[in-house]
Amino acid sequence: MLDEHGKAKYADFGISCILDELEHGDNFKDSAGTSPYMAPEICDPEIVTYSGKKADIWALGIATFGFTFNSMPYWGENEMKIFESIKNDPLVMPDDRKDVSPGLINIIKGMLEKDPSKRLTLDELKKDEWINQGFHINLGSDEAQVGMFNHYKAED
Repeated sequence: MLDEHGKAKYADFGISCILDELEHGDNFKDSAGTSPYMAPEICDPEIVTYSGKKADIWALGIATFGFTFNSMPYWGENEMKIFESIKNDPLVMPDDRKDVSPGLINIIKGMLEKDPSKRLTLDELKKDEWINQGFHINLGSDEAQVGMFNHYKAED
């Protein structure tokens, strides 16, 4: 998808909601969405609640893997087989793309960490050296946060 300025956009907010984290926290009980993008903790019926933020990082990792390798890291012939693959299969990086940088590989591995307590956070991603290559301001810095706030405020 391209915006009016030709910038690529990636979005699927069909089941999204705005959450007041102070009132509701980050724990979810129900799930909906596209099966191959669901985090392992969502696929496990024994897990009652999960972190929405951690699940979103997982989904971003699946999308990044897909954009990078033109394939999905976990798959099955039906939804149950997809869930089993997500929960049980190891992450395997295709070896036919020798041009993928080690920094990007590390980010994908960090986003697709099956243990949500070890999975990369958004703050860690914004501070990552590979993500910040070519920028004058580190995306995880206070200066970048103020700049983004002012940019979005100016668009209102």
